Amino acid sequence: MPPWNLFQPGQAFLRRVIGPAAVAPVARQDENAPAKVLEGKAGWLFLDNDTNNSVDQHRGTLRLSNRDLRSWRKYARGLKRLGRTVDSPVALLLSPTKESVVGRYHPVATGQWGPMQQIAALIPKKIFVYPVAPLSALGDNAYFVTDTHWTDRGAMLATVELAETLGLSRRDVVILFAKDRYRPQKIVGDLGCKVTPQRSSIAEMLDSYNYGEFLVYDNGLRNFGRILITRQPDAMVDKTCLLFGASSSYSMLNFTSRLFSRVIFVHTAANLDPDFISAVKPNFLIAQTNARYVVRVPKLNYCVHDHILMVIGNLSTQDRKAALENQILIDEDCLAQSGLTAYHQLVIDAIGRHENVCGSPGIKVAIEFEQPRISP
Repeated sequence: MPPWNLFQPGQAFLRRVIGPAAVAPVARQDENAPAKVLEGKAGWLFLDNDTNNSVDQHRGTLRLSNRDLRSWRKYARGLKRLGRTVDSPVALLLSPTKESVVGRYHPVATGQWGPMQQIAALIPKKIFVYPVAPLSALGDNAYFVTDTHWTDRGAMLATVELAETLGLSRRDVVILFAKDRYRPQKIVGDLGCKVTPQRSSIAEMLDSYNYGEFLVYDNGLRNFGRILITRQPDAMVDKTCLLFGASSSYSMLNFTSRLFSRVIFVHTAANLDPDFISAVKPNFLIAQTNARYVVRVPKLNYCVHDHILMVIGNLSTQDRKAALENQILIDEDCLAQSGLTAYHQLVIDAIGRHENVCGSPGIKVAIEFEQPRISP
């Protein structure tokens, strides 16, 4: 794997949720804690006892309330309205759960109606991207056996559907990605690391391209509040795409960075910040979150500025210093043109106030991240 790989499955840590596992769990280190993993057929691992109640969503026993559904309708209208403020096409991408694509391996029977079916029935089709059909057609290659996320091939298919929704030529996008090369790689993943002994699986990872080679900015934070900018002069369209995304967006950057000359990713799990949008003035606006998070409706009045301050305030001394060391700033002009210079300085100033750290932030290229625990 090239040193530029900034996404590695297996960095997530989920908090406890009350409730027993649906079936016997796999072995774990702390026998007194609720199991986080269910073992399915053929060694496939699935999430359990997470704060989003993934098993209940899968079996169809968890439903969104009428109030939640009204909030989702309001959110969809708000996304479209924010797009109009900058004259930008918009898309809402909900990354399907692993259970919805390879549910035949899950130890619990799939329900017929759950939160995703409720949402799919009310979000306008013109902006809604839920690529469960193409991912299901891809089969076992769509998701990692020992991780909750889609594979690189799965991320590619999702990007094709997203691009078409945004108005790009599906044919041209398919041709662009058809040249990609993949190679098998052993993956432990965010599920494999939770069992004892650890499990790993083999998956085909993209080998011919890595967005890290075109990364010009990283604010150094992990999870929520992280900001990345890619600059790809040979992209399909010379436009700026703003992506309010979650953990599934990282692997998609290998593909979105080739569609748009500038991609600005901010880790918010589809929570939208009107001031951030006004600062960037994107040509394309995307909200992405993972399907299991839909039990919590994203916000339309999110504040990236305030959340960054909160994140930094909760970091340890060591992690604050690491955030400065992990910053990447290769193209100051691109940062300024993106309208984000103030957000970069915010991180430096906030950490400085907490730690009285002197000196310039270091430059570090090959870094990993920790996925979000839950969406806010």
